[in-house]
Amino acid sequence: MKFPIRYYVRAVAILFTQVVLLGMTSLPGAAHNQFTSGLEIQLVSAPPKQVKACDTFKVTYAISNHGWANAANVSVLINVPDPFEVLHVQGVPANLGPGKNAKVSAVIKVVAFVPGESREAWVRAVVTSDMQHYAGRDPYPGHNEILTPVRLVSKPVTRCP
Repeated sequence: MKFPIRYYVRAVAILFTQVVLLGMTSLPGAAHNQFTSGLEIQLVSAPPKQVKACDTFKVTYAISNHGWANAANVSVLINVPDPFEVLHVQGVPANLGPGKNAKVSAVIKVVAFVPGESREAWVRAVVTSDMQHYAGRDPYPGHNEILTPVRLVSKPVTRCP
């Protein structure tokens, strides 16, 4: 009994897909896309929900590496709008081994609140490492960032002492 060629092509395609999905082999260049370290950032102590001009507050985060490889040159970026200024960030490890955690704190000051600016603000924290630029490296890239809202409630102040 002879089978049409399309059955052979389909069988080879199915076998190839199963071998790749089961991890029996890898495609050329796939090593750069494999999961190496899964960084995650979580809020430990939140900023106040409301702040006034010239207030200083602290935000604390926990960063974790859920992957099987070391995360090298770890950095935590704190992004804030114009009325805020990041005074300092402490506790960021140079490297974070697999299964390890670190506590990171950021001290932020409300430096001004000028008329016409939005009262809605935020503190955004992002954890990255050297290997971050590889596509598919982190299976959960949404865990690398956290955004916390803060509301400005004071009268406008153009400059803090």
